[in-house]
Amino acid sequence: MLSRIILAAATTLAAPTAYAQAPAPGGPPASGWSVGLGAGAIVSPDFRGSSSTRVRPIPALTIRHGRDFALSGLEASYTPLRSGPWTAGAQARFRFGQRESDNSVALRGLGGVSPSVELGGFVGYGRGPVTLKASVAQDVASGHGGQVAALAAAYTVALRRTSAEPVLFSAGPSVTWASGKFNRSYYGVDAGQSVRSGLAPYRPGSGLESVGLSASLIAPLSRRVTFVAIAGYDRLAGKAADSPRVRERGARDQPTIGAFLTYRL
Repeated sequence: MLSRIILAAATTLAAPTAYAQAPAPGGPPASGWSVGLGAGAIVSPDFRGSSSTRVRPIPALTIRHGRDFALSGLEASYTPLRSGPWTAGAQARFRFGQRESDNSVALRGLGGVSPSVELGGFVGYGRGPVTLKASVAQDVASGHGGQVAALAAAYTVALRRTSAEPVLFSAGPSVTWASGKFNRSYYGVDAGQSVRSGLAPYRPGSGLESVGLSASLIAPLSRRVTFVAIAGYDRLAGKAADSPRVRERGARDQPTIGAFLTYRL
């Protein structure tokens, strides 16, 4: 999601949309450093394109400095450029890889994908409760080896004010584009994989990877403790949806739900 009000929890490959959509518990500090710790769990597909889900416990770590720097879970952003409603900056993200043991039936014979480190930039626009963002990133760690770009929007409202801070609800759509290298890593079937798995060979190029919708609820319980709930839905599209991995062993629908408690130090 392009609101990038980042949830203070580790991001997983299976749930990028829901995590990126969620606002940061407690809101950004006006200046100085802010550190948050917490834990929770999510229910999400056991790999991108899977038809089955599993529960994952998630530790949470958030470090922020003013409005410019944020490290949350497995994603960091730096926003040095601000002009009226416009922002721009750099971002980095660690993306977990994929192993056959993640789902020994659906991924049988397909091998794995090494973890990735994605470096890139973003441009954002905010007006009132509406935020828009465009981002693009390149893997520099020889994981999927490709590029990922995203467009998203979010609408955030304060439902009511507690004794601590407002209860925030945020929701919006997103769309993700992926390069051929990314799509071949997660959705392709080369000759060797075809022999081992029994799936037909498939060599996808670049294109639309998914469209999604996600929402988050941020409810401060005190000035330091915050409850966070997230829900997201991605629909695989384009080259990803056409993959025999998805058509024969998986599903286009990728839902995620989660809940967390965080404590701001």
